Amino acid sequence: MPINRLSQLEVTNAKVGMHSDGGGLYLQVTRTQAGQLNRSWLFRYSVGGRERQMGLGALTEVKLADARQKAAQCRQQRLDGIDPIEARSNARRTAEASGVTFRRAFEIFFDVKSESLSNPKHAKQWRSTLDTYVFPSIGDRAVADIEAREILDLLTPIWFAKPETARRVLQRMETVFKSAILRGYRQRVSPCVGVKEELGTRHQKVLNYRALPYQRIHTFLTGLRISNSQPATSLAFE
Repeated sequence: MPINRLSQLEVTNAKVGMHSDGGGLYLQVTRTQAGQLNRSWLFRYSVGGRERQMGLGALTEVKLADARQKAAQCRQQRLDGIDPIEARSNARRTAEASGVTFRRAFEIFFDVKSESLSNPKHAKQWRSTLDTYVFPSIGDRAVADIEAREILDLLTPIWFAKPETARRVLQRMETVFKSAILRGYRQRVSPCVGVKEELGTRHQKVLNYRALPYQRIHTFLTGLRISNSQPATSLAFE
């Protein structure tokens, strides 16, 4: 099908209707209730036998040459097996996601999560943990761009010094990243994956209580049975 069929004069003077420029590009002219003419560009194509129409902008904003350039890009996408409307939607979502910080991703997630926390203390601990250990480092970073090395840098100072706290920090960050991925704010795998294995799982040396020498067991049991301990306590020790 020939392309670039419309002249600038024809575009300017186009009446109500659909005017083909070829190659799927159309100038659509409609009339408002007030009698004014609206002129806008459409790219028409089909996917799986179903016709789709993609708006390319109003004539007042997109001139003829620009519309033809956009239509050419759409035709190339169709040759590559890409749906132009889906591609544009994905690009918009990616652009929106780039503006979502980790702090904002947490707030969105926690608005829902807090409803399931019956204990106000737990909700306070969630926020306090992230305020102290996470937000100063990555709170204002785009959640889509945060890398594993940033998580390692954040956790390394407390991993062995405060093992239980570090475990909770990692767990809570992981939950926020999973939420961000589900909501489309992040396309890559969570940067928390593999962090635990990298830092090591042995946080502290295990300390065992000294065993009672077996020679003293008889004396211990005799004293236990005549003690004032609760029966259940005595039986448990025995």
